Amino acid sequence: MPAGEKGDIVVLSIVGYIDETTVRMLEGELAEQVKSKRRGIIMNLEKVSYISSSGWGVLLRETQEIREQKGDLVLIGMRPDVYDVYDMMEISSILLSFNTVEEAIDYLT
Repeated sequence: MPAGEKGDIVVLSIVGYIDETTVRMLEGELAEQVKSKRRGIIMNLEKVSYISSSGWGVLLRETQEIREQKGDLVLIGMRPDVYDVYDMMEISSILLSFNTVEEAIDYLT
């Protein structure tokens, strides 16, 4: 899953669906990043075509955990269908989204 690192910021590229069958794997990867004391986690969602409610729940819970450790988790590259759900559920008030990795890194630093 990790696509690249820059200091204490990591980019995770996710592919496919984030649903009941894959959410535990995502949860485990995010937990590992939190244990590694990452200051910033950028989740690249450009190849994700669906996120279930349980997937959004994991992202929100892990964001809270990361923030408790003075870090943050942000999203980039959402497809229109995924972004529509993100917007409709008002997740943007909790979990930020950016267009590019560079924008996300600028925010995190």
